[in-house]
Amino acid sequence: MSVYILSNRKIIRHKGERADSFSNDEYSIPNFRIAKCDFDDYKEPTAQSKKRKDYTNRNILNYQLFSEPEKQGYENVMEVLLSEKGIKESTLTASNLGGTQRMFYESYKNMSSTKERSDVLIFIHGYAYDFDDELQAIIDLKNYS
Repeated sequence: MSVYILSNRKIIRHKGERADSFSNDEYSIPNFRIAKCDFDDYKEPTAQSKKRKDYTNRNILNYQLFSEPEKQGYENVMEVLLSEKGIKESTLTASNLGGTQRMFYESYKNMSSTKERSDVLIFIHGYAYDFDDELQAIIDLKNYS
């Protein structure tokens, strides 16, 4: 199961971080930024880490920010899918897709890769969540699935 973050928060670099992340500020921007969660190396924080509160941002859950798409719209998604099926020639690949294009492409690939039923869960966090709270809620949801 893939888990994506859709956020209207600013992209920033937190102090001491090497990679860009989402802001904890309440300030928002008019369009979404997309990230894909990575549960492969997830480890529950220790009680001591929780007490010291040194488990924030990527220490809660690792994720990859998707770049902004080179071209707006979803024609590129269709072009890549048709190319992969050998229906249409194209130089575009999935790596050319960014933002929601990449998310919808990956969701389609995941859902169509099985003959069994496949679901999508969209979690919209409540009001006054900061980004760290959102990451913790995603982990809680993942643990229940």
